[in-house]
Amino acid sequence: ELPISEFLKKDNVEIAKISYPYPEAVWKLAKQEIGKPYDSKYIYGWLCRRNWQDDKKWACCELIPAMTAKTGYQIIRCEEFVKVTPQILYMISSPQGHLLGNLRLGSVK
Repeated sequence: ELPISEFLKKDNVEIAKISYPYPEAVWKLAKQEIGKPYDSKYIYGWLCRRNWQDDKKWACCELIPAMTAKTGYQIIRCEEFVKVTPQILYMISSPQGHLLGNLRLGSVK
């Protein structure tokens, strides 16, 4: 596992801060997903209309929106998206990220 301090030393890396009222609940749920496989069909999701919230496997950018929705407070309109991308998460992030709570996500610019 790569420590966040080492990850941030890479070129073009930024931490996206997403304001959320229950970050501890999201992390608790996300940790329960450890060990599930990567969703290799993720890149085709928009073509085949697959359910990005299917909890058998995940793409990294799908996990946080799905976990926030499970806590009852969506960070995106889940029903509106066929696919969640890193760009969508970056677009909803805040430079301050202090309005409610902080979910820090590693992203590549």
